[in-house]
Amino acid sequence: MKDTQDKYNVSELWTETCLSSRIAQKWGTKVSSTSLFYLHSPQSLVYKKANQIEKNSKNENNENLEWENILQSTKSISISDSQPERVRKEETIARENINCLQNMIQQVSNNIPSFMTPYCVGELQDTEQMAVLRKFKKNREYLLKQLYNLYNEKVFSNQLKEMLVSTCWSKSLNTTAGKTCFQSRRLNHDQMERTASIQISIKVVDRGERLMSTLAHEMCHAAQWIIGGVAKPPHGREFQRWSEEFKKTLPFVQVNVKHSYAIVYKYIYCCQSCGLQYGRHSKSIDTCRQRCGRCKGQLVLKV
Repeated sequence: MKDTQDKYNVSELWTETCLSSRIAQKWGTKVSSTSLFYLHSPQSLVYKKANQIEKNSKNENNENLEWENILQSTKSISISDSQPERVRKEETIARENINCLQNMIQQVSNNIPSFMTPYCVGELQDTEQMAVLRKFKKNREYLLKQLYNLYNEKVFSNQLKEMLVSTCWSKSLNTTAGKTCFQSRRLNHDQMERTASIQISIKVVDRGERLMSTLAHEMCHAAQWIIGGVAKPPHGREFQRWSEEFKKTLPFVQVNVKHSYAIVYKYIYCCQSCGLQYGRHSKSIDTCRQRCGRCKGQLVLKV
């Protein structure tokens, strides 16, 4: 009798000390001592399962502690401490040199060429503008050649050779800033040579800004024909490809599809009735025979 009582005391003590929280929550507190002893017997499946759960939880806690220790140790170490001070200084100097070089290249590409600066009007006053226009008129042949060579080298990689593209100033273009004509000839059965001729209007392109934009536009036409072999549409993908190349290489050049230049006419005819003005480069309007196209009024030459 005493042995059985000791057995139950041992089992109750064992269940009180070793009963896990998971088993207590699952089977509740109203359990007899014999059933508790059975649950915690080594042969019980519940006992084995409870031990396995406790072991897994301990392993997870140990792993979490290990990761926490690793993270704390890595937080205390900075990236700069892992590199020698000499290496950090060399990298800083190299980075500064690269940034300085990039800034210099960007400034050079964004600036107008030095040989074109004296011939750009910009925001000058009327008296100063007239002096610049006269100077541009005297040196326009030289400026056209120099600017063509610059564009051909920077944008087109010298693919538009002088033997393939000819440039000249034209007196016949009254309202058009520039014009490009395409030609081709067959060398043999397999090869064909494509050439182009660029004409720049004397009457419209009278300053440096207009020459830079107009020549870039016409050279894009020449490139789409000579390099790309495309003639139509005139402002299609091939033309846009070269205009984008201008924006990347020489940002100071504006390549537009149509110009909006205010043309300087030598002679101005004005209608006496509605006030409409007609600009001409010569005295081509006969005021005795011709009338205003809007109101049929009398035209008078402004002095």
